[in-house]
Amino acid sequence: LVIDEAQCLPDVLLEEIRLLANIESASEKLLSIILAGQPELADRLNQTSLRQLKQRVGLRCALRPLRHDETTAYIAARIGVAGGKTERIFTREAIDTVHECAGGIPRTISVICDNALVTAFALDRRPVDTDVVLEVCRDFDFMPEGASYDKTG
Repeated sequence: LVIDEAQCLPDVLLEEIRLLANIESASEKLLSIILAGQPELADRLNQTSLRQLKQRVGLRCALRPLRHDETTAYIAARIGVAGGKTERIFTREAIDTVHECAGGIPRTISVICDNALVTAFALDRRPVDTDVVLEVCRDFDFMPEGASYDKTG
């Protein structure tokens, strides 16, 4: 059983999941349960009311933000799947800005890139440059703390 966005589940449902985790035969567990979610899931599992569920967690993993080289590879892979070449779609500086503004978070990288592509298309600007990325980041409030980019980037 795989449950995504588990941090959003009410306590009553998480307790039901705990009960499902108890289902076993004489020799083995019959159901593997994977809870996936945002960092708030760890906070939820630390609540006293969910202590018994937390005790049944056999493995915990946390994904860290992507490094700059991983962000570059992630963007290249997504563009490659669509049949494009990264260097023709985004300038190197634009990718640097995407990484900085997204903080290495893949979902945010995707949002910025998708919207930068649409914005660049509307402006008839190719390849996507830093100014377009910054416009998108300002619109979505993805500017990093303390960033002071002027209008020209």
